[in-house]
Amino acid sequence: MPKLKAEMPLPNHENKPRSTEERARKQVLVVLVFGVIAISVLSLIANILWMNQVQYASKAMLFFDVDQEKSLATWWASATLAALGVMTWFVGQSRPNTSFGERLGWWMLAFGFLFLSVDESCMLHERIGGKTDIGVDTPFEYARWIVLWLPLAGMFGCFIFWKMWRGSKRTVIGLAIGATVFLAGAVGTELINSANRFNADPAIVERQRLEATDFEETQPLVFTGKENYAYIAGTAIEEFLEMLGVVIWFWVMFRARDEIREINRSPGTKPAAQ
Repeated sequence: MPKLKAEMPLPNHENKPRSTEERARKQVLVVLVFGVIAISVLSLIANILWMNQVQYASKAMLFFDVDQEKSLATWWASATLAALGVMTWFVGQSRPNTSFGERLGWWMLAFGFLFLSVDESCMLHERIGGKTDIGVDTPFEYARWIVLWLPLAGMFGCFIFWKMWRGSKRTVIGLAIGATVFLAGAVGTELINSANRFNADPAIVERQRLEATDFEETQPLVFTGKENYAYIAGTAIEEFLEMLGVVIWFWVMFRARDEIREINRSPGTKPAAQ
């Protein structure tokens, strides 16, 4: 009898797209982490040079300072949060066998990320909550927006987590960790920086007068209460924690995508729409 040719093992094409996607995820996370660190360091350097009156440092400070509203940091935060919102929407839509309540939670989460993106670009919390009257002049003066926005964010987040909890406990826990890091910068460090500005300089009355007329800061001022190293360091930490929270949320969404695959591989599960 003629010898049968040994059958060659077929290449496993199923794992190739998966490994390619995993590499892409790692690359995205590396870029995000590197961007967070680079922006924070550049802001610190630019501010230190500006405070020491180095030539052209004011121009660098305007571009790199994380406390400026028309800077590299603002663009980065807006772009990453917008991308996160779109990604969240598609991950939520691709989950199989979800109830209306769970889908509503995912929709609201995507909307929340998009709202944060718009807020970074349009200064919504400063323009709306920043005008909240708390009655007396205190070190809380420069964080008045917290009085309005923090309770709203808390109710919004709790409702989302409640709706999503049954469908994906792991995702909710990850989102809560990211929110804790984000709020540690947005609220915790903001309160410390508010006290730094309030106590920084008697001439801060001029800054208050400008803010009362909706003055938009586009260049360094002589008296802003920001000309001290404590405020500069605090602002860098604040924005670093906010951007790090966004990186954690991206990682959570990547894990949520893996969870969908695990559900689809389970016997009797209807595959999710891709």
